[in-house]
Amino acid sequence: MDRAGSPRQMVQTQVGVKWLLEGFKYELEITTKPKTVAYYCGHVGRFLQRAEATGISDINLIDRRHIQSFFHDLLEERPIATAGNGSSRRLHRTERTRWPYYVSLRRFFVWAINEGYLQRNPLDGIAWKRPKDPPIEPYNRDHLEQMLKVLDHDWQLSKTPRQKCGHKAEF
Repeated sequence: MDRAGSPRQMVQTQVGVKWLLEGFKYELEITTKPKTVAYYCGHVGRFLQRAEATGISDINLIDRRHIQSFFHDLLEERPIATAGNGSSRRLHRTERTRWPYYVSLRRFFVWAINEGYLQRNPLDGIAWKRPKDPPIEPYNRDHLEQMLKVLDHDWQLSKTPRQKCGHKAEF
């Protein structure tokens, strides 16, 4: 506490990004499910790996430009996905690719500020709206006809009135 009686905001200097990711992971494990922890830590870890590769070893050196560059490269990179059978294909990335990274980084930087590792959020000034879900394609006539054929086939194979109606017996 300072003399005015309010908590003093201490900002630590020279904190390694790997160490911070571990702390973030431990904090998430207390409040969220394991898949959520993996989701957030995977996205944040990828960003921090890139930051370290560009020479940033301290979280306080990350600025808005680094984040914008990362988001830009997410769409520009065309990674190759390899399946277990040896086949591969280029992944197609869209604007929706960036959203999970944005959410994960936002949560990470807010955590870092609350813990006193950062004074300001490098995401300030970068605000995105959640992307709209892709439109659902309606069934075309061929799909409906195939579905009706399957139902008709099942009805012809049924032997009892209960099977033909599809209702469960009421007791």
